[in-house]
Amino acid sequence: MERYKAMVKTLPTYDKVFFVHYRCDNFNEGNRIYSLNIFCNDIAVEYAGNEVVNIKEYSEKVHELLSKGLTLVHWNQSHPAYGPDHVNQRY
Repeated sequence: MERYKAMVKTLPTYDKVFFVHYRCDNFNEGNRIYSLNIFCNDIAVEYAGNEVVNIKEYSEKVHELLSKGLTLVHWNQSHPAYGPDHVNQRY
């Protein structure tokens, strides 16, 4: 139990994190990304439409938030192929 208490104490506060999520093809059918989403400080931004432009803008925003010291959290990451590697591959 003490180990878990120590972990909770090291978690960043809500204002020091941002959440990312994206919608993409079923992994058995394709690799197109439909939308990239960032939720930070109660503001949600969706990047959808032109995949190349969206990935670039999304990437710039993620780097900006990371440079401010915020911690990135993947929302609804339920498949091992989700994450930065998939976005980087598409970029």
